[in-house]
Amino acid sequence: MQIHFIWISNFKYFEDKSINLSAEYKFHIEINHTIFGIEANLHIEKNEDFIADFFEKPNVTNVTGIIGKNGAGKSTILEYIKAKLPEGLEAGFAGDLVIYSIEEQPGHLKNYITYPENWQLEITGLKDHFIVQPYSDSVLESRSMRSETKLGDADYIYYSYILDLKQEATDWKGLYNLSTTALIEETRRAALAEINENEKTNQSATDLEYLIGNELSKAVQFLISEYRHLLPFNRPDSLSMFIDPTDLEYFSYSTDPKYQDIKELLKKFDSKMLVDKMEENDERRGVDLFCQAVLLNFFLTERKYSSNIQSTHLLNIGDDETVRDFVLRFFNRLRTEEVRAFNEPESYTYKRYMELSDLAPRIINLFEGLVDQHFITVHSGQNPLGMRYDFALTVDADEIVDRFFNLYLKVKGFSPFLQFRWRGLSTGEQSFLSFMSRFVHLKRHQIGSDQLRKSLVILIDEGDAGFHPEWQKQFFKHSLDFLSSLFKDHQIHLIYTANAPFLTSDLTKPHVIFLNKTSRTETNILEKENNRLPTFGANIHQLFLDSFYVEGAIIGDFAKLKIDSIIRYLNDKRIKIPDEKIRKTIAQIGEPIIRIKLQVMWKEKFQETEEIAVLLARVAELKAAQKTHRKSKKK
Repeated sequence: MQIHFIWISNFKYFEDKSINLSAEYKFHIEINHTIFGIEANLHIEKNEDFIADFFEKPNVTNVTGIIGKNGAGKSTILEYIKAKLPEGLEAGFAGDLVIYSIEEQPGHLKNYITYPENWQLEITGLKDHFIVQPYSDSVLESRSMRSETKLGDADYIYYSYILDLKQEATDWKGLYNLSTTALIEETRRAALAEINENEKTNQSATDLEYLIGNELSKAVQFLISEYRHLLPFNRPDSLSMFIDPTDLEYFSYSTDPKYQDIKELLKKFDSKMLVDKMEENDERRGVDLFCQAVLLNFFLTERKYSSNIQSTHLLNIGDDETVRDFVLRFFNRLRTEEVRAFNEPESYTYKRYMELSDLAPRIINLFEGLVDQHFITVHSGQNPLGMRYDFALTVDADEIVDRFFNLYLKVKGFSPFLQFRWRGLSTGEQSFLSFMSRFVHLKRHQIGSDQLRKSLVILIDEGDAGFHPEWQKQFFKHSLDFLSSLFKDHQIHLIYTANAPFLTSDLTKPHVIFLNKTSRTETNILEKENNRLPTFGANIHQLFLDSFYVEGAIIGDFAKLKIDSIIRYLNDKRIKIPDEKIRKTIAQIGEPIIRIKLQVMWKEKFQETEEIAVLLARVAELKAAQKTHRKSKKK
């Protein structure tokens, strides 16, 4: 599938907008609204600058970069595609024109122009290259357009790492939404469904925690899959887990007498785990620390966040009892304990106690078993978070990590007691790992390769957002290599949005659309015949100098204001006395042309004043020396 051209009559703040997504063709449309309806003239011609197979990926039919500043409408174009073209969405785009290509049979590509049948459409230029497909422009009949066109014969995949505040479509046929917002909505629905179906579920887990678990599961699936070799950096060999120290610190540093029993228990725990530390038994100490974390998290939820629940627990640990044994005994005993609400005389069996008497021993036994099987390795090290627990990325890792994390969400109270990290990965690498993991999960686990249509349109909305410039520079190449390999049996049109010039430098001009925001509600979409300089291989700094990306000087706004104030200071004829702070600031300016110019201005303004000051200082120095000399002669 390749979307060549869209004419939008009205979508959000886009009215009568032409969007040329094609690199091979140029389209120009003129629309006239008459008393008899719409008269349209569509001219089609070859783009002489188009280079066939430029990206050297046989299954990549086209790559389009949509470039514009924030608020210019890049995401609006993607929203239109998501909302109008997939099979199961709004179904009709009454009043709009779409030109596209699709491979109906292997090696046989057909080009289509679909437009409202009540238009008077005249096509000039390469008319014979396209099949005309009029559709009913009636809102009531527009759904029949789906059976008349091939737009719904492609699948549309949308990716965005940015958390967006607007709602995202997640479950319409033909659209696979891999955005962070959609995943949060998806995990929330799954959590609510589990709460309805399974009463033994803690409802205090946050959407963020569900998302973390979702992302971890996908990443593990990817890292043990046959696609892991596509990762453009060293693959982490394990997933690291740490005990969050917040709960322990809360009780250790509290002076509230109501926590005295817990503080006494912690002292006993320390003495017992000290033996393991002296014997260098990291595995047993690691299990005990994990058990302690489960218990403290329970106490924090009960005593800090559940003040209406009054209960009394026996915290008497036996001399021969390990921390693990005590914690297991404590939770098993919860099954028979009763509580009463504040100011209520009668006690009752607390449902959450019943749940934890089952869940807490389950996660402790699972954790201990994984340590015994060396699936989790324990490291004492000098890590500021204490013990580090590494999950080995073996063939069964995805199922085990998923089971462990889901159990953790059911056990935890109102605060987390575990942290999960990919050891050795930068923020940019973790973001790219998430990008790859979501796509691999879609193909291998969410739907499977057999269900995915052969024609794909992949929308990547600012995929490099938040990356270090080095990773922004590499993102297009890595994503192109990855997606073309992952979907090697599919024909794909890749559509990227970006507001920085790194992507532009990787694309020739026919593959780039420029959006320029002319007012708060108006966007100008440049035609292919625009006055922008050639983009491919262009120097990034030169692209930044293009006013399309950044207006004014390519320095920080604070620095610009500071330098402007220095210029005003140097030009102010009323100022006669030099300011040492300004002189030092000028010396710190990194751009040599600006620095040297300001130093020249400084010299021209204060040279005589500074020379007089130097001479006066020299005179004072000589007078002082002379005075000292006279005193020595008198002696």
